[in-house]
Amino acid sequence: MTFFFDNTFPPQLVTILKALKVDARHLQEDFAADTPDVDWLPEVGKRGWIVVTGDRRISKKPPERKALEEANVIAVFMAKGFTSKPIFDLVASFIKWWPDIERAVAHVKPGTSLEVSVNGKVDILT
Repeated sequence: MTFFFDNTFPPQLVTILKALKVDARHLQEDFAADTPDVDWLPEVGKRGWIVVTGDRRISKKPPERKALEEANVIAVFMAKGFTSKPIFDLVASFIKWWPDIERAVAHVKPGTSLEVSVNGKVDILT
């Protein structure tokens, strides 16, 4: 499973996850930093990658929502405010919650959206 982190996360987080043997990519490794969501989502879908984002607008704004649905990806949305945490808090939370995130992703089909709460609980978004 390849996890694709968008620009709501610092590239350093992906570097740390890679050091822990997580198959992770940051948007800036494959696309220009300013690539719109509607442009990278179809390509990420073709590659079968799992999207990890703190941008809930992807699931709400009509063009982004359409691109998300058509990409047929598993999307993991972090709770509101999560990505604005200081970097050490953000990394600590990811390290603590990562096994639960991986487990949840492994049990859902493409096209499913998940949310990680402020306490690390992973639920399916409806």
